[in-house]
Amino acid sequence: MQNETLIYIYLLLGGVIIALINIRVFFIFQKSKRKILEQEENTKEKLYEIAILKELEQRIGYSLHLEKIIDIVLGSIRQFSHYTAAAYVLKSGSNLVFKCDLNNSVDNDFIQKLKFRMFDSLNEQLNKTLNQNRIEEYLSGAIIVDEINSPFNSYYELPITSKGELFGVLALASIEKNFFKDEEMTLLKKILHQTEEAIRKFEYALEREKGKISSMVESMTDGVLMTDNNSMIVAANPAAKNLIHVQKEINVTIFDFIESFGGVFDIRGKLEESITLRKDLRVDGVIINDKFFQIYISPVRNTLNQEEILGAAIIFHDITKEKEVEKMRDDFTSMMVHDLRTPLDGIKKMISVIDDSSEDIKLREKYLNMIEKEAGEMLNIVNSLLDIAKLESGKFEIFLEEADVKSLIKEKVEYYLPVAKERGVSLSSNVSDNIPESILFDASRVSRVLTNLIGNALKFTDKGGFMKIYAFMHDIKKEITTEIKENNIEWQVSNYEKFKNISENSLIISVTDSGIGIKEEYLDKIFEKFTQTGEKREGEKKGTGLGLTVAKGIVEAHGGLICVSSIPGKGSTFWFSLPIRINDSKIALKEGKAK
Repeated sequence: MQNETLIYIYLLLGGVIIALINIRVFFIFQKSKRKILEQEENTKEKLYEIAILKELEQRIGYSLHLEKIIDIVLGSIRQFSHYTAAAYVLKSGSNLVFKCDLNNSVDNDFIQKLKFRMFDSLNEQLNKTLNQNRIEEYLSGAIIVDEINSPFNSYYELPITSKGELFGVLALASIEKNFFKDEEMTLLKKILHQTEEAIRKFEYALEREKGKISSMVESMTDGVLMTDNNSMIVAANPAAKNLIHVQKEINVTIFDFIESFGGVFDIRGKLEESITLRKDLRVDGVIINDKFFQIYISPVRNTLNQEEILGAAIIFHDITKEKEVEKMRDDFTSMMVHDLRTPLDGIKKMISVIDDSSEDIKLREKYLNMIEKEAGEMLNIVNSLLDIAKLESGKFEIFLEEADVKSLIKEKVEYYLPVAKERGVSLSSNVSDNIPESILFDASRVSRVLTNLIGNALKFTDKGGFMKIYAFMHDIKKEITTEIKENNIEWQVSNYEKFKNISENSLIISVTDSGIGIKEEYLDKIFEKFTQTGEKREGEKKGTGLGLTVAKGIVEAHGGLICVSSIPGKGSTFWFSLPIRINDSKIALKEGKAK
């Protein structure tokens, strides 16, 4: 009766474990989903900021429309002066603009004299002769009447400048002699000066804002392109150029991207589609340079006229990590099905065997032991998940108490020795005699670290190989290589730089094996949750990818450091440090050698 109760307790435990793990998995990947949604929202905001930059470029062309501003000044002069003609000449690219407003009708000769005086003055001030064959002329106000005799008797002009550069001249002319009064001209100077000052301040503000947005675009890790309506690239940040392996200083065209992407992504077609249909587009899962990208294409509208499309903006958002999360989720779900449901199915079958062999006590005991072992493995999985949850929430705790680390190592060796012999692997320990008999640490947690490291080493070491557990005291005043030699330690370590990160005297424990080793690409992320090395031994179950993450959390909670070094094909060494304290006080190191 007692055995049957125990069986049903194990079954109930299995059900509870699966429920807990499903809940934990749900929250883990809900968190990843929220992060992805936040990134999408950030990307939309970036598109909006890029649209502003594009519009600024289109509307002001990195300079102000002086012509429109001087038009306003020209129109205001009528309020204080009854001139015959007010005009300006402006440089506009390679062309010249001549605009004249007539208060009274004059003959054509008056206009030509006014124009000649203005161009002559502008040539003199610029110290060069401007091409007057490319002149845009505009006349407004009163009409020209050639029958009228219009003497050119009064003339007054002022230079038009912006940021210290001469762009043109503004002039007043009259048929009357000595027409312009000093006070009127002083007021005109003041108006033009205030206009130039306002232009200067406005240009400065625009340049500053454009600089902010340009810097933002330049520094974005996402690739950004901006085009006009003809797919001409007006801006491409370094991240975008990097996609096609072009240095940031080099100018690019849409054809560079078309050639580089080939048939992977129709960049020109999508830009044209976005502009033509006037809508945002998103393309998921595009593989460029072995990375996954989510691509956003958005038409850029004129905010003053929503019907006008100025061009398009495109963002290449790297979602490789999100894809890795998805793969981890799938792998983790598959592993859970195998490592939890399969043992539970085995437990159910063993219960049936026990029921059919109620008289065979030895057989019942055998299967009860197997049930206990399977339940224990499932419990280890759920404990790892719970520890991960505590680590992520900052609620992971250790309980320091005096314990004998040498005895702990000895127990672990004795526990794994039968398994190692069965596999034909040599297992031994080398513990320095200067380690104190009793130190402060969480024995239960450190035991889990050793269980994980030794279990992994066994899993990846072939028959005829060896495993060795080392423990010694590290004095930060001594070179680690000297201590290794003194303690007869053999590690699969070629670089000892990380030992410099140990800031206080510590106990060093390591597990070294002659297994298959770990590829360099996995060394930096092997302590991240759900990380697998990509290697799977025949007949071995694939791990959860949680053990080393928990081990790292335990060691760091003690104030220590955990690291790995490996030589593919020769083996690996995992080592961790524990700051040594007795009754919460640091101890002095004794001389001693390993035995």
